[in-house]
Amino acid sequence: MKRIMIILLFAAIAVHFVKAQTANDWIYRVNYIAQSDCPEDVTCPSEVKVDLNISMIPDSSYIWFKIGSTAGSSDIYNRKYAYDNTLLQQSNITTDSTGNISVSLGKYMIGEKFYVDMEIIE
Repeated sequence: MKRIMIILLFAAIAVHFVKAQTANDWIYRVNYIAQSDCPEDVTCPSEVKVDLNISMIPDSSYIWFKIGSTAGSSDIYNRKYAYDNTLLQQSNITTDSTGNISVSLGKYMIGEKFYVDMEIIE
């Protein structure tokens, strides 16, 4: 009985997640893009990109990206962007066909202690 309840709980969470994704109410997604020409026996850096749903970001706010060795820290990367007309002029920011933006935070050797965080400051 407990096993069935656990399965139903996971199914409900999965349905909610899929429903939320289709409702376009996500704020950001982190992508790790592996280097395609990396030999199997070598660890190569991966590019870290963050996709932002701009419809969920308030005007005149700041978007703060942090990469750290602990959750919420910024000892590896720390940069704030103003959410205004100058944002799309940054060389590491691109837009997709839906108008959302993708921010490249650079290439990193990703290990166990690698946390990417984003904060919106109004």
